[in-house]
Amino acid sequence: MRFLLDENLPRQMAEVLRDQGHDLIEVADPPLRGSEDVLIWQKAAQEGRILITETSIFPFREPRPRPQV
Repeated sequence: MRFLLDENLPRQMAEVLRDQGHDLIEVADPPLRGSEDVLIWQKAAQEGRILITETSIFPFREPRPRPQV
């Protein structure tokens, strides 16, 4: 699966997911580090990634971006 791991989660989670064979990028790495939530959401949608975040109030925007197929 394809994941985008938010920077509010431990890097050990990324290691576990990668060890299990998942395609993962981390917000904690450049160029996403410190990005606004809306940009993170757009990146996940554009690349067809599942966003994993601890933030319960993540600001999803309408209309929600559609992944490019």
